[in-house]
Amino acid sequence: MPILGSMPFIMAPPLYQDAQQPLLIGASLNDQEQPDHVVLHQPEPSHVDPVSRRVLASGYHAFSREHAKPHAVPSSDRYGKLHGAIFPIAKTVCAWLNDTFNGIGAKHLQAYLDEFAFRLNKRLQSASALLPLLHWCSVTRAIQYDELTRPKPLLAVPWIYFGSRSRWKGHHMSRWGA
Repeated sequence: MPILGSMPFIMAPPLYQDAQQPLLIGASLNDQEQPDHVVLHQPEPSHVDPVSRRVLASGYHAFSREHAKPHAVPSSDRYGKLHGAIFPIAKTVCAWLNDTFNGIGAKHLQAYLDEFAFRLNKRLQSASALLPLLHWCSVTRAIQYDELTRPKPLLAVPWIYFGSRSRWKGHHMSRWGA
């Protein structure tokens, strides 16, 4: 699966650029340059520049090692634009998360990305999601609360650099002349 680009996931209004979460999107394309299979991935914080929130080269390499077949050739590099067939998917997942949930915190973002990708891939394959879901329900153990809520590495919230969330918002408000 070639890597087709990255896009910041907006979990706050677009005016708060420093509150965005980066999102890597990979896809395999058919002969008509349309996606056959899509992977949505939240990179590890160590693979993201904490100030600009851009994915570092190490993040692209880790994504490629984990999700791409060894012989796959990326169709764009980390500075390239999203492929025309992938951009609508990126916009749709961002809109779905923001409109449905008013944004998702970074801790649970990957779980929602996995669910969205599962439903999208089933639709791309013109396959029903019901049978695979029933199968997984019957063979997968129930997740325990402590496992669900365990700490995981996350990007620091942007207001940590300002001392408080209200100072962070005040900084943005003053920049906008409010």
